[in-house]
Amino acid sequence: MFLNIESSAMSKPGRRFVSLSLTALTLLTGCSENAPAPGAPLEPVPSPHVDAKPPVAPVPDFPDVSPPGRPDDIVNKTLEEMEFFKRAETLAALLPTLGADALPDVKTALQRMDVNTQIIEVALLARFWSHHEPREAALWASNQAPAAFQTALTLPTLAEWARKDPYTVVEHIQSMRAAPGANTAVEEIALVRGWFYSETPGLENYIRSLGVSQTRQRAIRTLLRSMLDEYGPEHTIAWTEKLADDDHKFRLAAFRQLSLELGVTHLEEAIAWCHKWCDDETMGDGLRKHIAQQWALQDGEGAMDFLAKSPRNAESDIANKWAFRGWYRHGALEMRAWLGEMGPENAEPWMQSMLELVSVDMGHADPLKGLAWANAIKDPNDRRRTTITVLTNWRRKKPEEADAWLDEHKPGEVITSRVRYYGRKRAEIQADPEPGPGKIEYPRLHAKDTELAEYEKPIVE
Repeated sequence: MFLNIESSAMSKPGRRFVSLSLTALTLLTGCSENAPAPGAPLEPVPSPHVDAKPPVAPVPDFPDVSPPGRPDDIVNKTLEEMEFFKRAETLAALLPTLGADALPDVKTALQRMDVNTQIIEVALLARFWSHHEPREAALWASNQAPAAFQTALTLPTLAEWARKDPYTVVEHIQSMRAAPGANTAVEEIALVRGWFYSETPGLENYIRSLGVSQTRQRAIRTLLRSMLDEYGPEHTIAWTEKLADDDHKFRLAAFRQLSLELGVTHLEEAIAWCHKWCDDETMGDGLRKHIAQQWALQDGEGAMDFLAKSPRNAESDIANKWAFRGWYRHGALEMRAWLGEMGPENAEPWMQSMLELVSVDMGHADPLKGLAWANAIKDPNDRRRTTITVLTNWRRKKPEEADAWLDEHKPGEVITSRVRYYGRKRAEIQADPEPGPGKIEYPRLHAKDTELAEYEKPIVE
């Protein structure tokens, strides 16, 4: 539990000392106000580091003072170079050679930003500042930097602050939760990134103490990404699997976030890990969809083949939809060619959960193809709903063609009414009922008709 001590009998420095002391105690012991059950204490979260020793932070070895003979105002003179790449290259080579005595020049340069200043120069200057004054640099980045640059600057500067003093950063983030800003999520990511390289213990227990929340999910994913970057998939997978079963929600959250990150960075390992865990009754929930979607972004046909061989259940149905969306975003043309070669008449049973998405997408380019795919849907409610969507989109673009199809094929009163009167108010329909019968009586369906129950809703008033 993280506490803020408020007492009129205690001085402000004293309150802050006690608050930080309690924070440190919580992080070291792993206590949490969100512990899943009273009784025996939870097993400690294992250290995410190899041999429990954090890696060396990837930051330059800045000197304490600048070399003798440094020209006055060298930073601002470097920024006067108009050619962008040369300016950025020169500044990147210069800053690691300067000491704390160059801070006034750096701050002046940040104050003098103009329309020619690019984010790369501002980021380099802010990183230099954060090495010497991490708190001041991080607060400037998240509150006073140009709005367009704040996210890119908050990540590195607050991460450096967290590397050097994570407990104070925790206190800072907690103090801002009552009025979260645009950079709150960025600050939480930066805290984990910086703390990962800190000698100060407690990161893994802090993450667990966040309780069931998006904040904890984000923190777990950031930790796992840092582990994958630093140690690779084998160590990261082993750490995740070592998490104790006594906090099931925390362990399951770690499994899900690992499936996300592995799918992005190490797809082969993600596939192998899915074969091991995706069908597990306790830990497999939600894994397949993340891996399948990331796979589809890289290899759509491979992902579809994987899903075709997966067990049929509600989890795999969700994974089908996620993978289809991923493939659609990455390569819609390839996806349509694959479906076109197959044809709706050859749609396999495992594809049923994605046929609604397929039909609507196909219908935008060719309504008749969209209707053919909709007709391959086995569930009558899903088939009818999808048919209405395809026809409605067609009628918006080419009403004469859509009306001719409705007149010729007569799909039924429910579908015809939904399509022809979509978006029209009841009063407008009664005043001008064409096309349609003389007096519009919107079809009312019997309450026990479960197949058509979803069409009992009245026309939008």
